[in-house]
Amino acid sequence: MRENSRILVCGGTGLVGSAIVRKLLEKGYASITATYYSRAPSTVFASPLTPHLNSFGIYPDKVVLLGMGSLRREFLHVDDLAEARVYLMEDYHAQDLGEFVNVGTGEDIPVKDLAEMVKEIVGFEGEISWDTTNPDGTPRKLLDVSRIRSLGWRPKVSLKEGISGTYQWYLQTLNIER
Repeated sequence: MRENSRILVCGGTGLVGSAIVRKLLEKGYASITATYYSRAPSTVFASPLTPHLNSFGIYPDKVVLLGMGSLRREFLHVDDLAEARVYLMEDYHAQDLGEFVNVGTGEDIPVKDLAEMVKEIVGFEGEISWDTTNPDGTPRKLLDVSRIRSLGWRPKVSLKEGISGTYQWYLQTLNIER
């Protein structure tokens, strides 16, 4: 892919699409078309908001999470996903790559540890409790990232950095000092 290539990013105004557009612009690509497909609004408006949050197990002094917290999940920061997609577009042809290339960190974390990490980052002093009447589901979801690693790509944003950065962005967006 050359810097004067015309690039179409479908869903370019969504989370991943906008991150891809940002990465392409950072690398000097100028001819980018971003498309957006509208769906029904997903924002929930509740007045007052507290009963709505309570229905999701969120209270001022505690958060109730489903299951036992033993599930393991992999997380990838949107900027890393965008970087990987641009990396593959620049350096490889789709015919050479084939149909799929898994993009991930290759690391997972127990949901219980994730909850404690978020609690620490946001400074929540309440209790995290587990509703064990709900089943846990699939014990582990972890991608095999050996192929993209063999192509030379690795993620840069750690889970803790990603959560911290997203939380800081959230506070700035709402103009909240912490």
